[in-house]
Formats: sequence, C-alpha cells, structure tokens
Amino acid sequence: MKNILLLTLVLVLSTNSLAQRNSAAKAAPGGGGQALPLASAFLGTWEWHSGTDVFRLVLTRDTSYPFPNGVLYSVILGRHSYVKNGVVIEETFTKSPNTPQAWSLLTIPREEWRLFMGFMDQKKDKRGKAEIIIDPATPNQMSFSLKEPTGTVSLNTEYVRGFTVPTTMTLTRVP
Repeated sequence: MKNILLLTLVLVLSTNSLAQRNSAAKAAPGGGGQALPLASAFLGTWEWHSGTDVFRLVLTRDTSYPFPNGVLYSVILGRHSYVKNGVVIEETFTKSPNTPQAWSLLTIPREEWRLFMGFMDQKKDKRGKAEIIIDPATPNQMSFSLKEPTGTVSLNTEYVRGFTVPTTMTLTRVP
C-alpha cells in the first residue's frame, strides 16, 4: 500500500511539473509579460575577442513588442557591434529603437537554452539566421552561429554571400 501511495505521489508531482513547463513554453509566443523563465539566462552583454577583433552582443527582453499584424509578443531583442583591427565595422547601439532595423537580432523564445533568431547584417543589408545556445553547465558562455537564409532569392537584386561579422563564435558574459 505504501508503494502505491508513493508511486501515485511521484506521478502526480511529475505530471504537474511537466504541465507547468509546457504551459510556460506555450505562453511564450504572445500575451505580454509571459516568457520562458530560463530564456532570461540569455539577457545581458556578451563578447567575443580574437586579437584586436571584438564582437559585442546585448540581449534584452520586450514583453509587449508589436508585430506588423498588431499582436504584441514577448521577444528577445539584440543589438551588436563588431570592431575589426580597432575599426568599428558595424554597430546598432546608437540607432533609435523606432527606426527600421534598429534591432539586429529578434526572436520569440521557444526553448529554454537555445534561441533561433533573425539576424540583420547592417553593412551588407542582408538577413541571416542566428542560433545561440547556452550549456546550463557553463551559463556564462554561449555559442553563436550565423547561417545564410533559406528560401527564395529575388532575381531583381544581387545576392550577397557571407556576413560582415564572424559566423561562429563563443561569447562570454560581460559583467
């Protein structure tokens, strides 16, 4: 009898835990202040250094970001700068949030330790797909990879290969 009660208690607790986790994931796409609780691990300032080259990324949360369809979403926004050999190649920190392409990265968080973000290369005026991953064992480091977009290419505009910023980096949290 004791084993049956213990088994029932374990099942109820695990079901409740799973339901809370699923409801958090379902709540993340819209509805204002709702967001994945661990997606906050991404928020803050991150940097990559290689010699005199520095890539800086600042990720923030907006709990009511207006999409073109008029719906407000809880999103993570990113701004970046890239300095190569001491020269600023690209930066979005000085742009007003109300100007087009002020945010170089944007996503609706759907997973706790991985973000798939749209990326805007400012210098080449080109979009890409960024994947950012934090290993929970090393929460002060994240891997950043940037890939070419998939889909249709316009015949009226010249296709530009590559990105201005490095496409594979390990960034460290900056206090």
